[in-house]
Amino acid sequence: MDLSEAIQQFDLEGYVRQTFDPIVESGSEELRVNCFAPRGCNGGDSKQHLWVNIHKKAWICYKCGYGSYREQPGTGWLVRFIADAEQLSFREVIHRLLMTVHPTPSAELEKLLQDQFTAPSAPPLNNPITLPASFQPCPQLPYLANRGFQWEWREQYDIRYCPNRNLTLWHQRVIFPIRDVPGKLVSAVGRVITNRTPRWQNWPKSDIQSLLWPLHSMEGGRLIPFAGRGKRVLIVEGAFDVLGVQVAGMLALATLGKKLSPQQVAALQRLGIEEVILAWDWDAKAKMLSAVERLVGRFPKVSVFPFLGECWKIHDLGNLMADPYLVSQFHEEIERRIPVDSDEFMNWMLEVQMA
Repeated sequence: MDLSEAIQQFDLEGYVRQTFDPIVESGSEELRVNCFAPRGCNGGDSKQHLWVNIHKKAWICYKCGYGSYREQPGTGWLVRFIADAEQLSFREVIHRLLMTVHPTPSAELEKLLQDQFTAPSAPPLNNPITLPASFQPCPQLPYLANRGFQWEWREQYDIRYCPNRNLTLWHQRVIFPIRDVPGKLVSAVGRVITNRTPRWQNWPKSDIQSLLWPLHSMEGGRLIPFAGRGKRVLIVEGAFDVLGVQVAGMLALATLGKKLSPQQVAALQRLGIEEVILAWDWDAKAKMLSAVERLVGRFPKVSVFPFLGECWKIHDLGNLMADPYLVSQFHEEIERRIPVDSDEFMNWMLEVQMA
């Protein structure tokens, strides 16, 4: 596949939702994020001046002109957009695009024939990583205490903290190491504990969208695989949502964004889960509806969390850690979860589409 075809197939909406926070939705085609332009706002934007049209694959910052061929020539190229957003080289971005975008049938056949005669040379995605020594075991931070964080989770999930000012991207972040299904450490995400954007930082050069958290826990220095076989598991957005659901006595896995990739579906199938319950945030019900199509027929049961209570408009599942009322509301709605093969789901789907 050539680069132009890879760019054409690239899921810009999924990338924006995975990479940036906060995101403001403006109509059905545009998402607004804080501008990161290295020769413009350079992280100094807090009013989401960068508008991204997800269908046209075009963007413009109404503060510094990033994306305009007149004001900042060359910044309207997708490769440049990803490189500037993640501080990568063009070569790294191009390699990722060519490796992660699904080829068309003709391109796939051509590549298959080529692979019969040439040995693969490109490294696989999500290679094992080593966390810096300055990623220390997480201390008892007031930020975590206020959120209802349970201190035994630090060891259970090997949660770290970075006090090192020299590691600008990770400084003052609570860090969640991420392992793949076999147990290799391949990525990490970090939540800042101060009033700074972006709130979440992803490990560079890793494909977060193909991973789930937590596929393993720690016990006495040993890796314990996720015990979801034959059970019902909620699919949530982030790490704190997983911990909130755990307080409520259920299992959850985070997609680390409001999108479900084929790789994540394959990982869920390998885990032998009996029932998948989609439970992204209240404002992501339309995204849940799209994700249902990837799950139906692949699992014995598929349901959606209904988000009936008004509380979910201002709270997410991470708030279950510190709020017994939300735990009670959560249990009530779990009992009222909506199977996707029911008439009730059809009504729920129509309500979502009309909202």
